[in-house]
Amino acid sequence: MIYLTASWCPMCAKNWPSLSEVYPEFKDKLNLVAVSIDPTDDEAVMKELVKEKNLTFPVAAGDPKLMVKLGAKAQATTVGIDKNGNIIFKKRAVMSASEFREVFQSLIEE
Repeated sequence: MIYLTASWCPMCAKNWPSLSEVYPEFKDKLNLVAVSIDPTDDEAVMKELVKEKNLTFPVAAGDPKLMVKLGAKAQATTVGIDKNGNIIFKKRAVMSASEFREVFQSLIEE
């Protein structure tokens, strides 16, 4: 699973607590990385974000080209990819912990 984010994104920030709550339950069953689509969010910015917000999931500096490659229109987009590399879930929204839990569960059942 890839979560497209940005350090300054208020919509993304609403998802971080839910992702932080749910990811530890699934970390041994699926891969998740939050990738910034802002080219100014370098490794140092993302490390500071993890520290400041107590994020429990992996984050990475990225670039807007990833968003385009995944067919996403903006940050705060969750992209679920199955074991064969097919996108099976894509949604831009603020999601609750239970909604993320459902998506995570569906991905590991694929």
